[in-house]
Amino acid sequence: THTHTHTHTHTHTHTQDIGDLLAHGDGKHIPDNVYFTPERTDFPTVDAVLRRGKSLLLFQLNVSSRGKMLSASALTDLYERLGVSRLKRKERYTSLQLFFVVPPDVHDSFKLRADSSSWPPNGEQQPDAARTCVYVLKGGGAS
Repeated sequence: THTHTHTHTHTHTHTQDIGDLLAHGDGKHIPDNVYFTPERTDFPTVDAVLRRGKSLLLFQLNVSSRGKMLSASALTDLYERLGVSRLKRKERYTSLQLFFVVPPDVHDSFKLRADSSSWPPNGEQQPDAARTCVYVLKGGGAS
């Protein structure tokens, strides 16, 4: 008989309900490397939240060819519900990123539109929305 040892070098990511984050509403207690997805389908703004150290990544998945609306007020509301807005300067996330993951078949026609009443963000009233970097990614094919 022989035994073999496995060493895992990759970071393991767990999945939890975004509702748990909102219940705490404490931005500095968002656990690292936990992929949060909403259990309720009517959750607004994002489909997933992932913290990597001092970076907070927000994901908008299943984006259709109709495109998406970028709203600073919706983003600010989410940051407030997550408790991110209340963090003291030294506790703040150095990077806030919002990813729109677009299927390959709609990527070329996808339009990211600004909500004219709520974009661009007001840097004084919506500082976290104002420093959020927005990306459009071409996602994998249909599963």
